[in-house]
Amino acid sequence: MLIAGRALVFYVSTILWPTSLTFIYPRWQIDSSVWWQYLFPMGIAVCMLTLWFLRHQITRGPLVCVLIFSGMLVPALGFFDVYPMRFSFVADHFQYLPSVAMMVLFVCGTTTVMASMKKRLQTFGRGVGLVLLTVMASLTWHQGLVYADRETLWRDTIEKNPTCWLAHFNLGKELANQNRTDEAIDHFRQVINIYPEYAYTYDSLGNALLKMGRFDAAMRQFEKALEISPAFTKANYSYGNALASSGRFAQAARHFRLALEGTKSDAHVYENLGSSLLAQGLAQEAIPIYEKALSLDENMAGVHSNLGLAKQMLGETKLAIDHYQQALILDPNHQQARQNLADLQRSLRSSSQGH
Repeated sequence: MLIAGRALVFYVSTILWPTSLTFIYPRWQIDSSVWWQYLFPMGIAVCMLTLWFLRHQITRGPLVCVLIFSGMLVPALGFFDVYPMRFSFVADHFQYLPSVAMMVLFVCGTTTVMASMKKRLQTFGRGVGLVLLTVMASLTWHQGLVYADRETLWRDTIEKNPTCWLAHFNLGKELANQNRTDEAIDHFRQVINIYPEYAYTYDSLGNALLKMGRFDAAMRQFEKALEISPAFTKANYSYGNALASSGRFAQAARHFRLALEGTKSDAHVYENLGSSLLAQGLAQEAIPIYEKALSLDENMAGVHSNLGLAKQMLGETKLAIDHYQQALILDPNHQQARQNLADLQRSLRSSSQGH
């Protein structure tokens, strides 16, 4: 009830005075022991009761509009477990449809008042209305600029709500995608300061540090992510890649297998698991893993190349050549497949000449 009352007051106030609109608003601290928080639901109740008792004097229109507005907002007032409330109890888009009722109330009320005015005042009222529409149009245009792109949106959110960890995280991901790694790392660290229990941040920070060659620091971030969430698929995959790049293939394979427990449809996880097994000389184990990757995505040139190498290690030269050639069909510039195929064909020619 404390959330509902405060949310209704918030939504009405943003309709009447739409300034400092934010994509994600600060999340209120709701405390039933704080007396002033009861003023919001009490104020809403007094408003509705007043409109009920005045329904014959001022018509039922205002009461109907307020009830429609409140009723349409019920799913977003805290009575139901709505996912966005993890970040904020209110969001502008929750009231897009309900706000029509308040607009109708405002327009009808204004029209009724103006109809009772003298002609000169009516002309003045129309002028005020025109100015109001102009201001609203300007505010709408200005607000639209916030949604120009993801980076602009998240920077605007952080400016208005500096403690919004989700905005810092999403901005960090956007900057990382633009290879602005230093800036991305700063925002990931801010997320950790605000919300240190979010495992995704450590995974993203670890990958950003890997890009900068800070291997040991990256490994610590992956380990922290898995400490928070041992079954975290993405972190197991990232940690496996980091371990493989340092030559710790047995450990890497273990984390790739853990990643597969969370996803059975990612061909890249199978590919990297197969490569970790192959690097340990376990060609027989790697082959079905590579074949599973190709069953998910048959156009992976790297998998065909590695599968060719695994077949070659087991002496299945014809199948090895087939996979090297398929890799080159998919990617004519695949140097490893080209080199392996050339070496194998040279070896076969030398062998036949020797006989």
